[in-house]
Amino acid sequence: MKRRSVFLAALLLLFGGCAAPSPEEAKFSLLEDGTYAFLAPADRGAERVEIPASFEGKPVTEIAEGAFLDCASLRTVTIPNSVTKIGKGAFQNCPALEEAALPKSLKEIGVQAFARCTSLARADIPEGVAAVPESAFCACYNLTELTLPEGLTVIGEQAFAYCTLLESLTLPASLTKMGAHAFQGCIRLTKVSLPEVEEIADVAYSLCFSLRELFIPHTVSKIGEAAFFACSALSEVYYDGGEEDWRKVDVGLHNAALEVAGVRFYSETPPPVTEGRYWHFLDGVPVPWDGWSV
Repeated sequence: MKRRSVFLAALLLLFGGCAAPSPEEAKFSLLEDGTYAFLAPADRGAERVEIPASFEGKPVTEIAEGAFLDCASLRTVTIPNSVTKIGKGAFQNCPALEEAALPKSLKEIGVQAFARCTSLARADIPEGVAAVPESAFCACYNLTELTLPEGLTVIGEQAFAYCTLLESLTLPASLTKMGAHAFQGCIRLTKVSLPEVEEIADVAYSLCFSLRELFIPHTVSKIGEAAFFACSALSEVYYDGGEEDWRKVDVGLHNAALEVAGVRFYSETPPPVTEGRYWHFLDGVPVPWDGWSV
């Protein structure tokens, strides 16, 4: 019996250093630039995860595609300031996720990165991010605070669709392109002020039932089909141009809400009473010319 124990001990000493990695360890992958990507947490059932800033002495710069996909219990994740990329679907369908502060180092957010994170209440996009891609925050039903930085140029298709608790939205002046369905179904959104884009995409703000006020810049030459479909509360549409300019805008089908609300045209000075609906800036805010509406 003693000889058998000694033999087993010898085997452990001989092969112990060659044991397979523990399945309880977080997983990483070495990238071409010598940094690491975070592949998966040690415990996919954990409520809190802190991603390390480095692994084996080298920085962790990426959260890989699907790293936390379907982690149903995840409530909080800490992302270090070394991470520059969050991959496709990295946190997709994490319904309990409430907090995921994005680091200032971040440059790229993947498609569907936070889609269906139905408990996520806040998203502050860092200044280095130039695009929020397709469905990145789609169906984040509890999202109430959204910060979009100057320098952001693209909002992809369905990027914030069905963020049903989102009430206010400030779009950066740097924005040049907005995809179809970008804010579709944001049923509590009350006000939208568009920057100097050339086109409002199809279905961009459809089903925004609470939208009451809309500012459209003179740079817009096309309003896509159903861009404002079923925006039944819309009552003020401020167009930053004249009536002749508005007639040149290609307004797609199923945008009756614009006609029902009636478009107001910009006039720096009070217009004649008989010339229609006009507005002007008062302390930087668009307001109707009182007494000049018809």
